[in-house]
Amino acid sequence: MDPKDILSFVFQRADQTQVFWNLYATASTAILGFVAAAKSEWLNKSVCTVLSCGFAVFAYGNLQALNHTRQQREGLLLLLSSLKDYPPSIENVASAARPSSLVELLLFHITLDLFVISMIWLIPRIRTRASATDP
Repeated sequence: MDPKDILSFVFQRADQTQVFWNLYATASTAILGFVAAAKSEWLNKSVCTVLSCGFAVFAYGNLQALNHTRQQREGLLLLLSSLKDYPPSIENVASAARPSSLVELLLFHITLDLFVISMIWLIPRIRTRASATDP
């Protein structure tokens, strides 16, 4: 297999990673937008629990998809490094296309997950408290 073909596959997987992150950002924004726009009376504990659980299931699936894509990129780069006859410029491009580690992915994703879930619970409380103090 030609090194350029392998690099093409690596960048296709990188594009797929971007798609998964865009989906995550869209879902997070939609949920938080709903929570911010909904009437305070609608956002009781059961609704917040359902939203939190639904988002957690989505986030887990998204994390799995991101990890699988990351593993595919690592495998392709390992295949590329096993080839001996390619120009040094391809090595530079390949090193720039190296995915983040599993630990980095987990830390970043879980931090964002916790932020979104905490906002699902905090936004209604902040709005209720703010409306109670308005004259």
